Amino acid sequence: MLIGTGAAMTATAAVLAWIATAGYFHPSTYLVPILLGGGLLIMTWPTRADRRGHFPYALAIVVAAVCGLWAASLYANAVGIGAAEDLVRGLPTRTAVAVYSIQPLALHGPGVTEQPLNRQYLYHYRYQGLRLLITGSGTYYLLPLGWSQQNGNNITYILDDSDQIRIELY
Repeated sequence: MLIGTGAAMTATAAVLAWIATAGYFHPSTYLVPILLGGGLLIMTWPTRADRRGHFPYALAIVVAAVCGLWAASLYANAVGIGAAEDLVRGLPTRTAVAVYSIQPLALHGPGVTEQPLNRQYLYHYRYQGLRLLITGSGTYYLLPLGWSQQNGNNITYILDDSDQIRIELY
C-alpha cells in the first residue's frame, strides 16, 4: 500500500510539473517538491531494510533533500520579492538624500533635480529627489524618488564618500 501511495504521489508531482511548464494552470509551487520528495520516500520505505532496498532508499533521501532545498529557494524568492515590493511602495517615505558635488554628476532620473550653486561655495552642484536604499563602509546606494520597475529607468546610484562630494541625509 505504501509503495502504491508513493508511486501515485510521485506520478502526481510529475504530472503537475508538466502541466505547470505547459502553462495550462499553475499549481502551488510548494506542492511539486513536497509530492516528489515525499512520494519517493514513501515508495521506498517498505524496502529500506532489504539488501536491495538500501540504494533506492538512499537515493530517495537525496532527492527529498534536494526537494527540500528547492522548496526553501522558492520560499526565499517569495520573501525577497515581497521585501522588494514593500521597498518600492515605501520609497517616498525613506530617508531623503541631497548630494553636493564639485563636478557635475550624471544623476538624472524620475524626480531627481540638479541645481547649480553659487561658484563662491566649495560645492557647485546640488542634486535632490534621491532616496537612500542602503549604506555601508562609506558607500551610499541611492534611488531616484520616482523609481519604479515599470518606467524602464531602473537606476541605482552608487556613490562613495569623498572630498569631491558631500551627502546629506534628511
